[in-house]
Formats: sequence, C-alpha cells, structure tokens
Amino acid sequence: MISAVILAAGESKRMGEQNKLLLPFRGQTLIECIIDTVLSSDVGEVIVVLGHEAVRVREVCRDRRVKFVQNDNYKQGMTTSIHMGVQAADASADGFMICLSDLPLIEPDELNHLLHAFEEAVKAKNKYIAISVFEGQRGNPVIFSSIYKNKILAYKGLMGCKEIIKQNSEQVLEVAMATNHVLRDIDTPEDYKELFKMQNTSEYTCAYCGETNLTFVDLSAGAQQSYVEDCQVCCQPNVLYIHLHEETLEIEINSEPES
Repeated sequence: MISAVILAAGESKRMGEQNKLLLPFRGQTLIECIIDTVLSSDVGEVIVVLGHEAVRVREVCRDRRVKFVQNDNYKQGMTTSIHMGVQAADASADGFMICLSDLPLIEPDELNHLLHAFEEAVKAKNKYIAISVFEGQRGNPVIFSSIYKNKILAYKGLMGCKEIIKQNSEQVLEVAMATNHVLRDIDTPEDYKELFKMQNTSEYTCAYCGETNLTFVDLSAGAQQSYVEDCQVCCQPNVLYIHLHEETLEIEINSEPES
C-alpha cells in the first residue's frame, strides 16, 4: 500500500498576497484539484499536511476521504511537512508518494503510471525510489520505499528530500511521463496566467440536471481526452469526452452519466 502525502502547508510567498491553493481552476480550487486527483488514483490513503491558513484550506477540502495533519513548523521549510506526513502514514505503508499541492494538470492515470512502475521495480528488488520525468527533466511526485522512512525522518535539509535522492542515485527509477503535467507546478502569478494560456474554455450541458457548465481543457494533453467533472449546480459526475481539432482548436464535448 502506498501512502500519498500532499504538501499543503506552505505560504506561497511568490504568488504575492493570494494563497495559491485557493485560486480557482476548473470549477474548483487548486488544492481541491490535486486532492481529488490523488483520491482517484490507486494509492491506499491520502494525507494532507496543512500549515499556512490551515482553517481556510481545510474548509474548502471538507468531506473528502483524507487525513489532515497540522504542521505548526511549516515556516521552517518543506521538509517539516514531509516529516509530518510520513509520520502520519499507516504503519503498513510500503511507500510514500510525496505530492506537491500545486500540480493542477496531473491526472490519476499519470499517478498510477508512476505508482505501478515503482511497485514493479520494488518487486524486482532493484529500485526503491521512483521519480516522474518528462523529456529528461525530473518532476513530481516522487515515491520513496518505506525502507527510507527513517532516513526521511532524520533528514534536516529545508527543501524536501533531494539529498536523499542524490545519495541513493543507484536506487532511483526515472519513470517517463507522456505529458509535462509533472513539471507544471504553480508558484507565481505568471505561472498561473500561463496555466490558463494552455487551457481552452468550453461549455457542456450536465447529463443529469441540464444546466450549462464551464470547463477548462488542457491543450497540451493531446487530441483525445476524457475526464470526470462534477456539475457545478447539482454536483453529479459527468464524463467529458474531448476531441481537439488542431487546425481550428475546435472542441467538441460530449457528456454522459458516469456508469
């Protein structure tokens, strides 16, 4: 079983006065996007580490099957949040998927691709850290085997577990990803604006209540896409089938009830 640890405690200082996790995207906030994506993957549990504006972040994420953990030392760096999340994980966890909270484009299938590659590598007893990679550039998430639990908890660096990865490079499996979603974290107002430049908006009619909804389509994710999106009125899940026509960027969206 893999425990996912979502790091949602930071102050997002580079975004300015706004808490980036509460910025809107696809009818949700950024933090809701990543939590729902991870919940839809094959991980065994989801732990969300809170810190800055914890009450506000927790409120928008209520009623989700996650374990919230409060990191009162979040100002001391990302590593403190990793420590809190790993400590809160189920004792039976075989590994820890360390997830940034500002990766709104990543999809459950992409997380599963990384997760299953990690599981196969551990089964073969040759690699115990899995890192997502797009066109040679390492991204997020990263999965650590539970054999690194004590090293993670003892690590004192401020910005995550990069040194552990460096010191155990022979144990690292680089998992090639089909899109750049693992690189598209949102740190600055410019990143947020760029996020929308790569999107196209379109409307669809909810298959349940008939109300019109606005959806954002990732133009970098390929000509054929599908994903589930809850109606903004009745909250029922709609399956959206999207076909991008490159010459005109015309988008056709068909919505039908989720079976």
